[in-house]
This record gives sequence, structure tokens and C-alpha cells, in this order.
Amino acid sequence: LQGEKIMNKIITDSIEAFKTTGINLKSNYDRYTTDIVPIKNRKAIDSSLASNLKINNDFAGDIVDQIKGFVFGEKIKTIHPEKVANDKITDFITENSLEALDTELAEYMLACGYGSRVFYVEAGSGIVKAMNTKPWQTIFFQNDSTEEIDYAMIFYDWIIVDPKTGKAKKSIRVEWYDKIEVSYYIKDGGRFILETGEVLEHGDITTPKNPIPHMFDFVPVIKYKPNPREQCAFHKATSLIDGYDQAFSDWFNEITEFRAALMVATGGAIDEEERIKAKNSGMLNLPDSDSKVEWLTKNINPDFIDKGLRNAEENIYRFSKTVNMTSEKFAGGGAESGEARKWRLLSLFFEGIVIERYFTKGLRQQYKVLCSAWNKSSLKIDYKQIEFTFTRKLPVDILYEAQILTNLFGKMPIEDIYTLLSFVKDPKDLAKRFALENPVDLNTVQLLNNDNQVGA
Repeated sequence: LQGEKIMNKIITDSIEAFKTTGINLKSNYDRYTTDIVPIKNRKAIDSSLASNLKINNDFAGDIVDQIKGFVFGEKIKTIHPEKVANDKITDFITENSLEALDTELAEYMLACGYGSRVFYVEAGSGIVKAMNTKPWQTIFFQNDSTEEIDYAMIFYDWIIVDPKTGKAKKSIRVEWYDKIEVSYYIKDGGRFILETGEVLEHGDITTPKNPIPHMFDFVPVIKYKPNPREQCAFHKATSLIDGYDQAFSDWFNEITEFRAALMVATGGAIDEEERIKAKNSGMLNLPDSDSKVEWLTKNINPDFIDKGLRNAEENIYRFSKTVNMTSEKFAGGGAESGEARKWRLLSLFFEGIVIERYFTKGLRQQYKVLCSAWNKSSLKIDYKQIEFTFTRKLPVDILYEAQILTNLFGKMPIEDIYTLLSFVKDPKDLAKRFALENPVDLNTVQLLNNDNQVGA
């Protein structure tokens, strides 16, 4: 009971301390999914105006999806030099549909600031399974110096049924992980208590299933982050996105409400009844022949608005290290070459390198945990020998590279020239095939040898 009392305080205090962080993580994800965005909560500036459009421009989604596709669009190749170990890893990837899980994990990581995944041994089959968890429901307790995870906690909504009344009520369930076992807690009556598990009979000894060993030598909950600051992909452009949504919505409000024009009547009075008639019939009847009705329009320069929105848009992509694919330079008809476009993608390329390195750190810890379970059998796998290969693709200007080939042909060994061409996967093999298809004239070789001998 004393231990349960202590754990209740730890769990309660941890959830309370994590509350602000959890709200921010969920808010970032809602921005990505567009479920909840700031512009949707904006109140009308003038309550007398009927139109209060709240238009969300999904920059957050575009930024996250662009980086996700660039870094994780191709399958991550996971290779171990030993065949038995490599087969085990391949089986694990296939059994868990890990490619799909990695894509989902990357989405959480880029949209929230970090992603999380838990591993468990499936009852009955003994197969190690993986499941992504929601970052705003996952708390890590790390060693500040080593960053090793000492404890992890996953909490989520749960329904419990009162055994006496049979009534269901909402609650919270907690999975508490240490380096040996996992414990399950339920919030009941305002306190977190150990969930009553199934009881197994072993002779005259009864053993509850809670807590239970998780079969790993480390905490089987892993954190994956895109950068050392755990910032989401659109963090540096958040205020720009909000400003763009506001300006864009206001401009459409002007169009919808005809706020850019006012009706002016001179030489006569228009009361409310007359105004309503005019609105319904589209015609005004003023008694004085000198009366005049005209429109007073605001002098709004559309080019000024367009330029402001364009500048904001460019800065959104600039500060998020991504590319505005709708700009004239990338949309069809641009005059830039593929080589020039490649340079414009360098920021995204460098951002991808950082994300790859930190995601690899998470993968390394992932397989450290997995191998601790696998190695309990006769199979022994050194997780440090596993290599991860990410494939990122930049635009290729084939014509430009063909010119390189033409200019250097005959001046450098053909195999060395092939190494400069991005579309050549195996320069050595291609050089061999080229030699077979283009046999050397032996007479020419003999002449060259004679010239070399004379010169010597």
C-alpha cells in the first residue's frame, strides 16, 4: 500500500507537470491535421458585419508532408552484415509492417517535435511487436547526462465498469515502464491504483499479472526526435502562418461584405425603409432632381496585398527550410535548370541530414532494446553493427550531366567520369559494359604504344 501511495503521487505529479507540454504537442499536431487552428477561433472585429471568414492555409501540413516525403519517402534500408541477424531484422520489419509505422512515426515527430514507440512481446506467439504512441500521452524520465531513459509512462483515456452497479465511467489508464517490468494503473476515486489483473494458479501460490516483466533489458519505450531542440518542422514559421491566415481571411471578408465600397447619396435623404426597398429592388427613388447616388470606393492596391502575401509565403518556406513548389521557379514554365533548382533545395537537403542523424539515434536505441530480447535465445545480434541507409533525391539535370560526359570523354578514365553522373549507380559495371559494346581498335592501341616507346 505504501508503494502504491508513492506511485499515485509520482503519476499524478508527472501528468500535472507534463500538462503544458502535452497541450503544445497536441496543438502542433492539430495544426498539421487542421482539426484546430488559431484562425478558426478568431472573433469578428465588428459584430455588425455578417461575414467573418476564417480561412486556414495549410502551410503546416505542406511543410511536414514535404520533409516527410523527402527524408522518409523511400524505405529505410536496415542491414546487418551477418545473414542470420539480417534475416531476424527483416522478419521483424515484415511482421510489424514497419515501413508504415515509420511513416506514421515521422509524421508525429515532425508535427509535434518528437515521436514515440513502445515494444512488447505478444502473448502466445512470443513475437516482438511495435506500436507508435501519441507524443502528448507519453512522458519520458531521462538521465540528464547520458540521455538514457530510466522510466517511461504512457497514459490515455479508459473506461472502467463498476462491478457492483455495472455502470461504465471514464477514467485514465497508465502504463509505467522501468528497465525490468511494466505496471498498469487505473485512476479510481481520484487516485491511481494498481489495475487488478488476471490471477494464475501455481500450486498453492497465486501470482497477479500486474506488474509483469516486459522481457527487455532496457525501457522499451523509445523517443525519436528531429533535432536537438525537439522543435516541430514549422516551429520557426508559426507566427508567419498565423499572420498569413489573418490577412488572407480579412481580404476575403472585404470581398464578401463589399467593404471596399460605400453608397453615398447627395441632395436627398434615405431612411431605413427606403434603404431596405433599394436593397430588395435594386433601385432608389429620390425626390429632388439634383439628387445623386454614387459609390465611394476604397483605394486598395491589389498588387500591394499580393506582394505582402507572397513575401510572407516565401518567408514561411524559407524559415522552415522547405521549398515553395508552387512558385514560378518550380511550377511549369520556369526558366531555371535542374541544376539551379538543386541549389534551391539545399536548405531542405541539409535539414534532411539533421533529421536523419537524430532519427538514426532513435533507431539505434530501438535495436539495442530489441536485441536485448532476441539475445536471450541462442541468437546473438550486435546492434552496433546494424547500418541504416536513407535515400533522399534531388532534381537531376540529365542534359547538364550529359555535357559533362561529352566534355570529359577521352580526357579522363571512363569509370571516373561515370562517378560524376548522379544517374549511374555502378560506375565500374557500366565501364565494363561500355568496353564490351565499344571494343578498342587494336591497331590504334599499337600505334599509341609505339609513340610511347619513341618518346621514352
